[in-house]
Amino acid sequence: MMASNRDYMPGDRFTITFTTAAHMEGLWHHCGSFDNISAGKTAYEALIASDIAEGEGQGQSLIGCRWRLTRERGSEVMETVFDRVFGATGLIDLATPATVTT
Repeated sequence: MMASNRDYMPGDRFTITFTTAAHMEGLWHHCGSFDNISAGKTAYEALIASDIAEGEGQGQSLIGCRWRLTRERGSEVMETVFDRVFGATGLIDLATPATVTT
């Protein structure tokens, strides 16, 4: 279920995680947590752009690389805000982004 902005509460965290097709299934790397959606979204977009530029610059295949921005409350993931994977044709959105205001 996608939450709306009215569901955001003080204490919610926005967390970026990353995995690749080469990693063990279910293994995600924590890339950072933020107190608000604006900071989380900005960092998420910057991380993806940086990873793509670095991978292409080193001649690495990025196919299967996946990035998520989730909203968490305590230890529970409340929603996936963004979920993108790099496929053969480029970056693909896997989740419809929640309505986000900055």
